[in-house]
Formats: sequence, C-alpha cells, structure tokens
Amino acid sequence: MRLLYSSSILGVLENISISQINVPEFYYREQEQDDEIKNLTYSMKQYGLLDPITVRNIGNYFEIVTGIRRYKASKLLGWRKILCHVINVTDKEAYEISLMSNLQHKQLDPIEEATAFKKYLYNYKWGQITELAYKIGKSHSYIHRRLKLLECSPEIIEAISQLRLEPSIGEEIGSIKNPDLKTKLVNLALENKITSKEIRKLKNALEIEDFNNSFYLNQQEDLELQQHIKEYDEKTQKLFNKMIILLKNTIRTMSPIIEDAEDNWIIHNVFMQHKNMIDKQIDILIKEKKKTN
Repeated sequence: MRLLYSSSILGVLENISISQINVPEFYYREQEQDDEIKNLTYSMKQYGLLDPITVRNIGNYFEIVTGIRRYKASKLLGWRKILCHVINVTDKEAYEISLMSNLQHKQLDPIEEATAFKKYLYNYKWGQITELAYKIGKSHSYIHRRLKLLECSPEIIEAISQLRLEPSIGEEIGSIKNPDLKTKLVNLALENKITSKEIRKLKNALEIEDFNNSFYLNQQEDLELQQHIKEYDEKTQKLFNKMIILLKNTIRTMSPIIEDAEDNWIIHNVFMQHKNMIDKQIDILIKEKKKTN
C-alpha cells in the first residue's frame, strides 16, 4: 500500500471487495441519474478506473466518502474489487469532503446544493452558515440564496432542479406574494420571455405602486405584463434624461459668469472647479442610466 495525503488527512490506497462497501448514511442526493451511471459505466469499461473512490472504515465495512457513481458503475460492470483511497474521518468531515468534491466537479443541481446545505445546517446541526461557507469555499450570501430556493413553490423547485429555470429567476419569483403573478412569471421565464433583471424591476414597481392587491395577472395577457415592464423602464429613462438636461443647462448658465470672472483668477478657478464637478456628475448619471437600461 502507498501512503497518500488528501487535505492533510493520512490515507492509503487499497483494493477493496465491493461487497464490503456501503453508500454513506449521511447523504444529500435522492439518487444518481441513470444516464450519468450508464455513461460512466461505458467510460470505465473502455478506460478502467481513472481515479480511486474515497472511503472510510466503519467497523466491519467501508463507507463511501466520494465516488458513489464510480462505485455503482463498477457493480454494473461486475467488478469484484475497486481501488479505494481509505481515510480516517468523522461523519461531519466525510460529508464536507463529499460536498466539496461534488461542488468542484459541478455534479449537483441548485436544488441538490440547497438540500445539502440544509441537511448540514439544520438536520445534522454541524455548524453555522459562516462555518459551512469557509469549509466549501463559497460565500455566505451564496449559501443563503440557495437555501431560499427551498422556500419556492414545488413547480419552481422542480423547474430549477431540471435546469429549465435559472436559480436567480427562481429567487426573484419566489419572494413574490401574488400567486397568480408568480405562476404567470414562471411560465414566461420557462419560455425565455423574461429575465431575472426584468422580474426585479417589476417587483420594485409592484412595491412602489402597491400592485400586489390590485394587479391580477390572470386577467391580463403576456403582452400587457411585458408592456408594464417596458413602461417602467421608459419612465426611469425619462427621469435620468431630465436630470442630465438640467445639469447641462446649469453649465450653460454658468459659462458667461465664469467668463466674467477671468480677470480674477482665484474666483475663476473656484467657478471652474464647480463646473468640472457638475461635468463629472453628468458622466456618472449617464453611466447609471446605461445600467438601468
């Protein structure tokens, strides 16, 4: 056996009988996709096992830490043994290693990520969000946003899980109280007729105008919803234009005054500084206008 070091955990490589290996007790995926297993089985049949699976010793048997798909593929191939990296870790450490591995290889959909985070934090009570974020290399806000997805309606959760709906759109729609509006927005998003940015703008408009009690989307056509978003954008652009024109007019009004002060260089310099500040404010407003467009 050859000594290995993985994340500062001492381990060994060993060929272990598949009959001695079990799937983990603490896990977060409901089941592995059949297509994934079939594709991996074909690959392993052609090229063999490229990376050993990681296991830990639990008394009379071994429990998988990483590599469940490779383990299942090896069973389909009829292998009697499989090469394993055996490490000595706790339940919590095994869960963290498994989760990090799946996140790095992008093998979890957003809902599976959220479920894994929820189990770590609330089912098994292994730590706070800050600790989990540090362990898996994600931000506090990333974990919080994923957890919020689990509060969405079943139809939104299913669409996100099937990768038919972007998580960012699910996050925006999930916080809307009007069920009719929520359903219509989901349908529009699934048809790629609306973006998360447009939904966020609509939410702001609803909050400002208190449309949650007066605007019933089931009486409107899709075109009316999109028109509402468009009108909200146009109103914002007009307000920016008015402010920019006002500041430009201010500079034009200042110009003759600045010319009259040319003989007094101190006053002239003060006036020019104020003019330059207004120029900079105009540039900032133009940039902000582009962001909202």
